[in-house]
Amino acid sequence: MRDFITCTVRLELYRALCLMTHAPIETKERHVIWRQMAVIAVASSIVSIARPTIAVDIWLSEIGQVGAGVQVDDRLFSRCAAIDSVVNQEIYLWFQLDTSDPADLAAIDLNVISTDPSIIEFTGATVHNPVSASGNRWELVDEDVNLTTPSEMIGFGGFNLSSGTGLGASGIGSDSQYDSLADAWLTATLTYDIVLTSGSGSTDLFLEIGNNGISGEDALGVPVASSSIDVLFGDDTTSLNAATDRETHVGQNSDGTIEAGDFDGDHNADCSVDLSDLNLVLFNWNQPETMLPPIWINNVPAFPTTVGLIELNAVLFNWGSSYPFVGSPAPEPSSVAMLLIALGFVGHSFWRRSL
Repeated sequence: MRDFITCTVRLELYRALCLMTHAPIETKERHVIWRQMAVIAVASSIVSIARPTIAVDIWLSEIGQVGAGVQVDDRLFSRCAAIDSVVNQEIYLWFQLDTSDPADLAAIDLNVISTDPSIIEFTGATVHNPVSASGNRWELVDEDVNLTTPSEMIGFGGFNLSSGTGLGASGIGSDSQYDSLADAWLTATLTYDIVLTSGSGSTDLFLEIGNNGISGEDALGVPVASSSIDVLFGDDTTSLNAATDRETHVGQNSDGTIEAGDFDGDHNADCSVDLSDLNLVLFNWNQPETMLPPIWINNVPAFPTTVGLIELNAVLFNWGSSYPFVGSPAPEPSSVAMLLIALGFVGHSFWRRSL
């Protein structure tokens, strides 16, 4: 319908201009035509204003799989990374669009900034480009990010020229990396190394709209410019405009934090030593580095060493600790004793089944 109205407005404007330039017109008729042109100009403005605003939520997450429990409301990424073992670690970027507005994003350009270059260095970005029923999500992906400053990953994303489905309504049900439970799209994987070599420290992460902005299409295929796209990063409460707020995070909340230090026992890097770390040890007992799940991040046993008493003791003697670990109280003797008793039963049962 909007295409029809736009076409009609243009035809009427063209007809009026032809009358003005190619036919002798009386003064009265000329006034009538000017009024028609004024009405047409107003109608054209209304059509332009009527184009929808696309609302986009973008956040960082530790979850990089569809159906693995990514939560739209849990949008503040936090990780505690051991300085002696973390390289090629991954952060995942998720998008959510307002599904009440059947529009798509046709092009995205993003930056991610670390505030302390002494903590981490970014090493690259992988822009996901699954094939759906209508073709690739993106016709072109830009993964050749500018890493001249390793703490700034500048200019990654994807865009379409004519036929890519993009992100949004057209991909629901056919895009393999659309998470229906979260109503969100897994969009990119970002990689980094810990470069801190001693002591401890932290860096905040900020997402930015890139220099080329973000654009889209409405349900009728009419282009939606960056000026009509509002972006909400992480747990911010104020949206950014994709045209006027590019390459800035001034006044925005941090979109994530990476702590670096000596985090003995915090194998899954969630900044606490608890049952999840104990389970990692028990369910991967005697496994080499190559067989460990991706969520085992800190203090990975170097090949050919396998998971054993070193990793178990790290959990037991740091039980209940949370960042910062420096000066954290030792676990209560009773809690350690209870754990050891429990492990005794587990080990006893395991060995009996093995005989």
